[in-house]
Amino acid sequence: MTQPWLSPAFAMSRFLQQGRLEEAVTAAGGALDFLGGVHSERSVQALRDFRGRLAPFRAVPVVWAFERRARPVLGVAA
Repeated sequence: MTQPWLSPAFAMSRFLQQGRLEEAVTAAGGALDFLGGVHSERSVQALRDFRGRLAPFRAVPVVWAFERRARPVLGVAA
């Protein structure tokens, strides 16, 4: 059975690979919204991995805003 968070997870990775940072972070925000009601270690790990891939862009406002939003769900550091 496919989990609902997988679609945004695939989108965020694809957008990031294409250099579409804002769209990648928006997709990650959708996955993060889903996690607000469900705890899945697999989905948390996928978002932690994605957050780690955002490290070179942490000075970009959309990325640091996502980081601030993600901390309560994903922990302090990637």
